[in-house]
Amino acid sequence: MTIALGMLGGLCNRMNAILSAVALISRYRGGYEVNVYWERHEECGAHFDELFQPIHIDGLTINRVKSISVMHGRKRNLYIPDLVRKLVFDASFHCKETRDEGFEALMRGKRKVFIEAYNNFCPYVIEHSLARYFKPTEAIERRIKETTALFASHTIGVHIRRTDHKDAIKDSPTELFLHRMDEEIARDGECKFYLATDDGQLKRLIADRYGKRVITCERELSRATVSGMQDAVAELYCLGRTSEILGSARSTYSINAAALYDIPLHMLTTKNQSSVGC
Repeated sequence: MTIALGMLGGLCNRMNAILSAVALISRYRGGYEVNVYWERHEECGAHFDELFQPIHIDGLTINRVKSISVMHGRKRNLYIPDLVRKLVFDASFHCKETRDEGFEALMRGKRKVFIEAYNNFCPYVIEHSLARYFKPTEAIERRIKETTALFASHTIGVHIRRTDHKDAIKDSPTELFLHRMDEEIARDGECKFYLATDDGQLKRLIADRYGKRVITCERELSRATVSGMQDAVAELYCLGRTSEILGSARSTYSINAAALYDIPLHMLTTKNQSSVGC
């Protein structure tokens, strides 16, 4: 059976959809072929091959979008892709349907299916760290190594998500991070912090407060450009190579950064001070 997987959402949502494809292929060896179609748009303004090296798994391909049948239907293309898919595929689903409503039953009896995915689309999961599958391009990797060379033996990742993430803004206020960073300094006077945030003003505030303890990358904050997305990948991997991460509420970016190399993640939230052992 062949699944055409159309990508939606930002960087980490797409990574999770691909991991879901890997899990499916691993579970049913030879039973499924998954063709991923990585469409570039405002939430992710770069193609897969501009961010990562190829993933070599039998049954998995990652492609640039060239056919209208695998494009995301939206107002500006008059939702024509949604109509074309009815002619090309046996069925078309949103990932929430296939994940929550019985994947195997929905796939049964079909040869060619389209799934639009912004996260995992089946109930199966991988049991390896994310970095096993996602390797940044050589140019991005060089930037990561330049930054992580500045790390101390105990460098804590701090990911403060702002701009459009309402949950993180509401439930993970800046004060929580500052309080926790003060506690970490009291415990270890030699510790450093790698700060990742999409708020330039906040980055300056924390850098002024903690001085040389804080390591940051100069990055383009736009997700709609190739350079902005390459910066986002570099920052994700710098976070992942710290000792542990202080993360923002319900942020996939925090979760995926910790899952890259299986390091501890502590979600700082007013609702539930939680730690996730990755």
